[in-house]
Amino acid sequence: MSDSNAAPRKASLLSRDLTQGSIIKNLLNLSWPMIVMEATYMVSQIWDMLWVGKAGASSIAAIGVAGLVVMVISTIDMTLISGARAMISRFIGAREPETAKKVAGQVFIMATCWGLVVTIIGSMFAKDILNIFGMEESVVNEGARYLRVLFAGWLSLEFLIMG
Repeated sequence: MSDSNAAPRKASLLSRDLTQGSIIKNLLNLSWPMIVMEATYMVSQIWDMLWVGKAGASSIAAIGVAGLVVMVISTIDMTLISGARAMISRFIGAREPETAKKVAGQVFIMATCWGLVVTIIGSMFAKDILNIFGMEESVVNEGARYLRVLFAGWLSLEFLIMG
């Protein structure tokens, strides 16, 4: 039974003209997944610091510097993702869904390759990367262990982010 007086269903983001209406509302509708992802990342970093803080100052230093390395790699990651999303959006906006699908397929391959490169090189050279910062050997060793764990899951993170 349908009620003819029922309010019309809200238009989805795919069919709505985002150049109309409230800019803030449109931005929040588009960006909430990224906001949630970044908030989750920050909570995980805080949790790591709280947990590792019990182990001592060298552990906190190791996590802090390893976090800098992760942020640099994440910046490269976000640059690739932004470019990929812009290309896909362009083709969707131009009403070329087949080209958008091809680009999305290439993005998936790129994400897989990038994730493998980060995982392999990051795991193999974690200690060398941290030695660049001139830290004590104990801090480098703890940071390298931390980075190896993070890099072990980097490929799955790429799929999560690219999805």
